[in-house]
Amino acid sequence: MSGTNATLTFEGLDFNNYYPVPVADYNGYQGFNYIDMGLLTQSAIQWLGYGNGTGYSNVIDGTTCAFTYVNQFGHGGGSGFGGIISSYAGETFNLKSGVFASAWCSRQPTYFEAFNERGHVTATVEFPLSQTTTTIDFANYGTEFKHIFGLKIISEPGGYGVQGFKGYQIAMDDIQVRWNGPIPHSHQSHGHANPVVAGALAQGLHASSHEQHGDGVPGTHHHSEPYHSELNSLLQFSGHDGGGDLTAQFSLPVVDQHFGT
Repeated sequence: MSGTNATLTFEGLDFNNYYPVPVADYNGYQGFNYIDMGLLTQSAIQWLGYGNGTGYSNVIDGTTCAFTYVNQFGHGGGSGFGGIISSYAGETFNLKSGVFASAWCSRQPTYFEAFNERGHVTATVEFPLSQTTTTIDFANYGTEFKHIFGLKIISEPGGYGVQGFKGYQIAMDDIQVRWNGPIPHSHQSHGHANPVVAGALAQGLHASSHEQHGDGVPGTHHHSEPYHSELNSLLQFSGHDGGGDLTAQFSLPVVDQHFGT
């Protein structure tokens, strides 16, 4: 069977070890562009005063993890979002597995949504993540996460975590995929996004979210206003924007309260 295996470890990327940076600065890494996601090192976790026991430090296998960083509703407890997308139209991949954790919450409903080249969601699976790591084997879902163009990760409000905080970020590491052809390294940052994909995602990538009921049981999809950041992400992905500054958009973490307060 033709194809190429790849693992997203986020290791060996050249960035500041003392503050989170946008993964979009490294679009093309392992063949993907990154939507509303950041990178964080173990050194930065300690330097920022987060200590041990957060989902960030628990999920790291090495020195670096990635995390989702968009919050739909403002400060801690809102819905979070991030995603990966093939860096070249026509190149699809099979999502095999990954290690995930809620950065700050206990039992945080989290939805993994596969989508195709037209931006249409083709599969959704929910996991209630905690700060303890969860390894998800997407191969258990048959063909649902095969021959896909991208993945959205959407989190809903969860319970207070070990530190007594709430947040919306989902941390991740060691994401294993199999490209259905060569890893599209040579196409990175060339802005070759299928215009149909860009149009569909601009209208609906964030619009499908999930409702959290008062009893803690996640509900069904509902439509909300698209996140403002999605347009910026798509412009950047399409080559119309020079890239964003994570520290200007986001201060990690956005939670109900901070250490030292």
